[in-house]
Amino acid sequence: MGSGHERRIWEALAMGEESLVRAANQVRCFDWQSTDPHFGSVVHAILFGRIDDGQESAEEDIYHYSDIVLATEAGTKQRLNLLKLALEYGASPDICAPASCIRCLSWRWFEKDEWTEDVIPANKTGVETLLAVKRALLHLGRARSRQIIAWFVVHAGAGALK
Repeated sequence: MGSGHERRIWEALAMGEESLVRAANQVRCFDWQSTDPHFGSVVHAILFGRIDDGQESAEEDIYHYSDIVLATEAGTKQRLNLLKLALEYGASPDICAPASCIRCLSWRWFEKDEWTEDVIPANKTGVETLLAVKRALLHLGRARSRQIIAWFVVHAGAGALK
């Protein structure tokens, strides 16, 4: 995975820790267009946390990373601010997640006792994954996904969705 500095940045991105990323000594040297076998692209990491199968290390439960869908309102704002920072540093929403990113993304809507359709990020760009998640959430009537997509379009630019 690279140096310890890179590992810390990937972990902070995946946990939506904006202040840790901003404070990282190597943040300007980090390859914002790189991918990671556990987190996908930078955009995937920020939006969806750890997205590999989670089999590598029992001590790192992939479900402790959370994602933008499950984040609190403050957590969502922090992840969106982090996404804006990453895009300013050159992260691209058009980079595909590696084939190792096979975690099945799905969310439960307890009021209806239903699960969303599954989304698997492997070989999908950040935009493709985000749009697939939006479709899955809208299928269950989750309006919050509209807000996330709208923010992404404004800050990533219309070119990101081409």
